[in-house]
Amino acid sequence: MKNLLSRTITGVTYAAIILAGILWNKYSFGAVLMFALTVCLFEFYDLVNIHKNTRINAVINSFGGLMLFLSLANLAFGATEPSKYCLFTFLAYIVVVLSVEIGKHRGDLSQFASILFGHCYITLPISLLYLNTFQDGNYSFIIPLALFTFIWTNDTFAYLIGITFGRHRLFERISPKKTWEGFFGGLIFTLACSLLFARFCPAIPAVYWLTLSLLTTILATLGDLAESFIKRTLKVKDSGTALPGHGGFLDRFDSLLFAAYAIPIVKLLL
Repeated sequence: MKNLLSRTITGVTYAAIILAGILWNKYSFGAVLMFALTVCLFEFYDLVNIHKNTRINAVINSFGGLMLFLSLANLAFGATEPSKYCLFTFLAYIVVVLSVEIGKHRGDLSQFASILFGHCYITLPISLLYLNTFQDGNYSFIIPLALFTFIWTNDTFAYLIGITFGRHRLFERISPKKTWEGFFGGLIFTLACSLLFARFCPAIPAVYWLTLSLLTTILATLGDLAESFIKRTLKVKDSGTALPGHGGFLDRFDSLLFAAYAIPIVKLLL
């Protein structure tokens, strides 16, 4: 009961901060994503250092990811000059990091590959998510609100239906607790949730909401499995201990890191 209480309090606080950030304005949502980006990168590089006995500087590389995010954020604002400076800083950071790794003469570039993987896995989707919340330069809170709502709906009902009716394992080698029953249960409720958005946001076609909810469910599940695979590879249970009852920030944002691609994919499809 104590663990359930701490988990509930943490979950409610986490959701409230994200919702407040989305609904307030573009700057507050950007601040929430910048924080998520920084702490997730820091946790990832810290995990890699522990397992592989590498010496990746989590602070410097988190700063590098922040520069890429700010480059795309300023581009979304229409501030092209600041965007160019941030992008130049990011590219300079990549060149310096690569030069340092080459200069070590260790015979491989596994550490540099781990650094780049962190940016592909975490920095890129979070940056693209923020960029795609703008329509013709104007911030639209309804799209990120729907994305997070779909993720949370899928997570909640996939868990509830999975523990109640789950019999067939989805991917037992990576995540023994996930089941096909839970996956389809989460999908059904997420599709139902999309109909509510279609009802209350008629300016956007219902097919958009249905497609977004379908892709979000699939990609969020893959994101969860991907992080489970990373943790099993690195032989850790959680990415951190910052969130009581939930593990680390990367454990909470794992679904988002894949689901963020649902928005640009729907734009391409529709």
